[in-house]
Amino acid sequence: MNNARFSITIERTRVVTILVCVVSVLALLNGLGLYLTFGLGYQYAKGFVPLFNLDNESNVPTYFSAMMLFAASFLFYWASRYEISTGSKFSRHWTLLSFIFLLLSLDEAASIHEKFIGPLRESFDLSGPLYFSWVLVGFAVVAIIAIYYYRFVLNLPGSIRTGMVLAGVIYLSGVLGLELIDGNYVSLYGDGNLTYQLLTSCEELLEMTGVVILINVLLKHLHANRVRAEMIFDGKQ
Repeated sequence: MNNARFSITIERTRVVTILVCVVSVLALLNGLGLYLTFGLGYQYAKGFVPLFNLDNESNVPTYFSAMMLFAASFLFYWASRYEISTGSKFSRHWTLLSFIFLLLSLDEAASIHEKFIGPLRESFDLSGPLYFSWVLVGFAVVAIIAIYYYRFVLNLPGSIRTGMVLAGVIYLSGVLGLELIDGNYVSLYGDGNLTYQLLTSCEELLEMTGVVILINVLLKHLHANRVRAEMIFDGKQ
């Protein structure tokens, strides 16, 4: 048997620059789509508007966001391998984060959380900020994770801790914070207007920005500890 070893080297600055550029382009294309819809009256524009609308599902922004979340899951996985190798008492926290972000990636691609909206709204007669009723589940999950990860966060190196907290605050301000504002607005005025589209655009851009910051922080952490992603394949000679 022989081992074939493949090493993946990732340049942090280049990766982050590319991600920032893609997010910026998606924001511009979304803005163009809103202008075509609300400025010129083109609801579809040969598929351009739904393809790049940040509020739509199963389109370019959705799959790009899912890809970034998967990349974060991958980086958390390699960080967990390093922590395990050093005997860190927080290795399981890194492993769990990899799993959480894998679930977030799948949810982003398949919009699983939205399946809770109808049943919860009808069961508890929710409206206003809780119109998108899945946020009840979201806040509960975030609270549990925050309690479990309190000591983990305190034990992170200073710059990594600051970066991860910043990424989390920005991401959650979009996922949950603006979702409350969106819910209140749509319950009062509906979703077929420019204001609602601008609100949801800000929400999605906050989410993307938070993930870009997180990826940057994780790459910095991995590089600081000289961690390389390696895959080893066994095969017969």
